[in-house]
Amino acid sequence: MAWNESVEKINNQLEKVREFRYFLLLACLLFFLDSCLIFFYGTPLISFDHKDFLEKSNLGDVLIFFSLFALFLSFIVPVVSFLLFFLYLATPYGVIKFFSPKDPEKIDPKDFFCISQLKYYSVRHGCTVAQNYLQKFEEEERQEKQLEFLSLAFLVSTLLNIYAYLKNSDALFSNFLKIFNDDSFVNSILALILLLLLCSCFYLGVIKSHFTSKDDRIYFPNHPFKNTEKASSSSITER
Repeated sequence: MAWNESVEKINNQLEKVREFRYFLLLACLLFFLDSCLIFFYGTPLISFDHKDFLEKSNLGDVLIFFSLFALFLSFIVPVVSFLLFFLYLATPYGVIKFFSPKDPEKIDPKDFFCISQLKYYSVRHGCTVAQNYLQKFEEEERQEKQLEFLSLAFLVSTLLNIYAYLKNSDALFSNFLKIFNDDSFVNSILALILLLLLCSCFYLGVIKSHFTSKDDRIYFPNHPFKNTEKASSSSITER
């Protein structure tokens, strides 16, 4: 029994490794750590070895670093997001409409329903199927918001590391420049991957999360939520 539980825990951790948001969190940690080492010790992460750790730092420094990293995620990144919201208010509506999702043609708008309708239906009728769907949609929305937040955090930590690069040319960002400056086939592929990564993070963390109108509607033809007062729990169970 204990062996099965251990295998299940390992499989759960492997599933998390495959998720993009955990990579973003790890990348943020590395960029932030590298920047802090340059700002406070003048030594980049790539040159900071075990001997430097014993001579230049202690347990208090480690606790301070994790406190600063928590401050970065809980305050600095939300402040940047707040500033982007003001930029969103100053953006012409035509630009926002361009990036916002559009309804497919030949689909009746009545075939969409909102999460609020599903929530009302599940509470009023005590439908466990509707409640399960509601929990699934809410969990997907939570993960999507977390991905957008970590994408923005990755961009901010990259900018912070670029500033650290101006103080020390061995910062982690310098490895990006080496890849882009090398014309070999392998580095060209890596450069393309890095460009796609930065563009994806910019879209998720800036464009999608701040410059698109939110749409919580879900496509469900002939759904039973058009009249939630008369709808019965059996109609959704049958679906």
